[in-house]
Amino acid sequence: MVRVIFQAKVHTSVDSDGWVEVPHLCLQHCVIEDFKAHPRWRRSISSLELDEILEQHTTRLFGEARRLDLNTVPEGVSVDVFGALAIVTINLMQCDTYH
Repeated sequence: MVRVIFQAKVHTSVDSDGWVEVPHLCLQHCVIEDFKAHPRWRRSISSLELDEILEQHTTRLFGEARRLDLNTVPEGVSVDVFGALAIVTINLMQCDTYH
């Protein structure tokens, strides 16, 4: 498992139970121990392309709108909601097409 984790405010609207805005992911969102333990992802930690790799995964999972609808969470993504705060975990191994 190679994880990227972020926190986000849960937004609600009349036609949706909830959604979160997906930030631009970077090294600070990565679980470094996961990356170091995986031979194919280890080299990405120090790569200048890490932000680009994460951006590709983000766009593929959530689209250009960068929104995650809490009712339709993609495979490889888990969400824990605590009131108005959501903790989103992306398992890059389950949605891995880059490596």
